[in-house]
Amino acid sequence: MQAESSAVCSNGTCHLKDDGIEPGNNTEISEFQNDSTNQSLECRNVPEATSQYGVHLELEELISCLDIDELNETNPETEQKSGDSESRMPFLCYSGNNDSEGFSTCRISSVESCRLTLPVINDFIHSNGSFNECKESDKHSTTDSIVNLKMVAFEDDKSIVQNDINILDDDKSSILSVLEEACQNCIDIAEINQASFDDIINILPQEILLKIFSYLTPKELCLHVAPVSKAWYRYAYDPVLWKHLDFRHNASISSVDLCWILRRTPHLKSLVIPGRTSSLGEVCVISESCKELEHLNIGFWTNLSGSFLKCFLQNCLNLQSLNIEGCGNIQDSNCVKVLAAFKKLHMLNVSHCTLLDKELEYLAKKLNCITSLNIDGIPWITGIGIKKLLQLHKDNLVDLYLDGAEMTDQDMELVLKCPKLQTLTISFCDLLTDLTLQHLQNIQYGCLGKLMLRKGLNFSDQALRDMFLTSSLSKLYHLDLSECSQLRDDGLLQIGKCCGKSLHHLALCWCWAITDTGLIHIVDHCGNLEYLDLLGIDKVIGICLHRIPDEMPRLTYLNLRQCNKIDDDLIVEIIRQKPDLTVINYYGDEFIHK
Repeated sequence: MQAESSAVCSNGTCHLKDDGIEPGNNTEISEFQNDSTNQSLECRNVPEATSQYGVHLELEELISCLDIDELNETNPETEQKSGDSESRMPFLCYSGNNDSEGFSTCRISSVESCRLTLPVINDFIHSNGSFNECKESDKHSTTDSIVNLKMVAFEDDKSIVQNDINILDDDKSSILSVLEEACQNCIDIAEINQASFDDIINILPQEILLKIFSYLTPKELCLHVAPVSKAWYRYAYDPVLWKHLDFRHNASISSVDLCWILRRTPHLKSLVIPGRTSSLGEVCVISESCKELEHLNIGFWTNLSGSFLKCFLQNCLNLQSLNIEGCGNIQDSNCVKVLAAFKKLHMLNVSHCTLLDKELEYLAKKLNCITSLNIDGIPWITGIGIKKLLQLHKDNLVDLYLDGAEMTDQDMELVLKCPKLQTLTISFCDLLTDLTLQHLQNIQYGCLGKLMLRKGLNFSDQALRDMFLTSSLSKLYHLDLSECSQLRDDGLLQIGKCCGKSLHHLALCWCWAITDTGLIHIVDHCGNLEYLDLLGIDKVIGICLHRIPDEMPRLTYLNLRQCNKIDDDLIVEIIRQKPDLTVINYYGDEFIHK
């Protein structure tokens, strides 16, 4: 570059001389040209954000102008000059701010000769705008300084420049200011720090407060939120928060109180109120007040009738799950017809009701999609009704609860062909043999997570062991083999190897053949157990149980009822080390350690 240089600006002036840059209007370089005789800069106005002696240059244009080969070279003259601390001025500062057109800009703040290397540019590119300070430019630099616009940089020692950049990067004030400004768009931080408790409620949007309170139960809302203030009282009883109500522990609530509560919960999604003797008027109020109901549990209602169900059918059009277990009048043809009219119903619990194969077939034909069916405790259901159910809903069934008293191995073969089956419970396996266990061993889909086979008196110890040789049951988290009296220690070892890591619930009631060896297998392989039921296993001494606090940290329930050989002092020590563990003693009472 020649000793004399000039800059031509549009609607502004910026003079570039051989002794430095004179202040003028703030400009941003949009294009430059370089030849052997002169230099010219075409500039345009930019916001008044530049420093006194700075010229803005768009970062992308800066990089596009660099000669990469020249950047990777080392200038001996520069290394010699690096010893002069006054001449080593930071040449570039990235402010992290955008101009009026959204472009990030860099500022040339010194005309001292130095070299801009590619790693330095990379640091600027990846710095995320963390450089916010720059030393004051030296206006009067030596006349030997040459502005190399082609490289858009000044020669200097790379290590010194990098050190200055690191120092600048340590200053985080710009980042904090940006974060504070962003936060102030929603909430004034200083105001929150100084605000009173009630002021915070006024600051936060209503939607956020309701979202926070939605994690509380209705009981917590009433006891701990409503008494705080008038504002919190209004939020506590906002209908949006009242979507799930459970009256299992207060089923005797008066009809007046019940109707008063439900009239104020128009958005209720789930209602559990079993064991009640209701009236038609009360049912009408419930169904008319809670038209958005999706899950309803009215099990063991003593006077449930078709007219009650018809009220829910007419008003609760979105009902998807219905529990009417233990309602003796369900065999009434009117009840079955009303049940079949719930078009969105896909979860039905009619356990311990009076129901025959023909009613089950009728429900299977009329209901569009049954994903969960509980017909446990209905010994009159045979393979005929099960076959009709599977013909129509085999591809949809996820959970199936059977009584099993009239089930055969052939019926179980059909059941185990359901591709989405995740839960299978059979309370009475009296007629089932090892063939059923072979079907379980060869199940193709491997989705089963919960399995209960109780009273499998005809299951052999070898079949029980071989059932867990394959990975088809490796995802089990709940296993109940109570009263499978042939289950032995080697079977427990195989269970532990197959699904021990995933098991959370294990029930082995009245499996008399199990000894301490089998119990050791449980402790060794089932470290994630939360529930362990050893009711009636009278051969177990339980010495290995002292390892429970270390080997089974998640265990919270241990049933040792009718286990007469386990020493009470051992249990005392276990509870002392693990206070959250509930242990049932020989007599069926909770073991209390004082």
